Amino acid sequence: MKKNLWITLLALIGFGHSSAQSVTTLKLWEGTEMPDSNGITEPETDIGGKRLANITVPELTIYHPNPEKNTGIAVLICPGGGYAIVASEHEGHMYAQFLAQNGITGIVLKYRLPNKVHTVPFSDVAQAMTLIQAHAKEWSIKKNKIGISGFSAGGHLAAAYTAHASQKLHPDFCVLFYPVISFGPLTHEGSRQNLTGGDSSLFDYYSVEKQVTKKFPPTLIFVSDDDTAVPPENSYNLKNQLEQAGVPVKLINYPTGGHGWGFNDSFEYHKSMKEELIKFLKKQ
Repeated sequence: MKKNLWITLLALIGFGHSSAQSVTTLKLWEGTEMPDSNGITEPETDIGGKRLANITVPELTIYHPNPEKNTGIAVLICPGGGYAIVASEHEGHMYAQFLAQNGITGIVLKYRLPNKVHTVPFSDVAQAMTLIQAHAKEWSIKKNKIGISGFSAGGHLAAAYTAHASQKLHPDFCVLFYPVISFGPLTHEGSRQNLTGGDSSLFDYYSVEKQVTKKFPPTLIFVSDDDTAVPPENSYNLKNQLEQAGVPVKLINYPTGGHGWGFNDSFEYHKSMKEELIKFLKKQ
């Protein structure tokens, strides 16, 4: 009898903890006309592993932390995918769930794919930041603790947005995972082509290392030195430019891991990466 009572109590405690967290999904442009168009007419498709193609209807998915643990910090997450897909699971929802478990609001952006219309995904990031600020009180978010994060091409989206953002919608910090930074010789050609259509007049504008100013927020960068998809020099060059501008920056490089490990626990340095991430975020 005592054993059964103890099991019941444990179940209730566990249920109470999980039910204190919640998830909200919003259409990004609900009630508002979307600017630009990516011209995609095919239906949205999951090509496997929640890697989404043909996105034309962008969304925000908000993972709210337990109110008792809420730090007031929020992170807008831009998954990668070479501007051809959005790798929404291991570079999005898994990350957001981890943040919520640690008292941080994790917000996954399912952004429209550019299809060579370069303004499209950046409009979605700006709208996402607008909505986060508008709902900050409702979601128990502090308006001076809203950051942005991204992986690979999503890292480029996050970093390039940050470099050009208006003061009103400027992120308070930035976390990048194996990001595409340059649209010059070190670029990931697929990302550059999918965003710009090969228009060389845009290459400098979207080469983040050429757009750094002292207004760039504190930044944390993760990279693997054996990344053959996006040369790690992208990250090192950004770090150097941020340091020259006087921006607080920390780059953590791992000797192995390649590209695209995201929040998969098969990544050898998964545990230490999460520790470094939380340490950085809770200082913001």
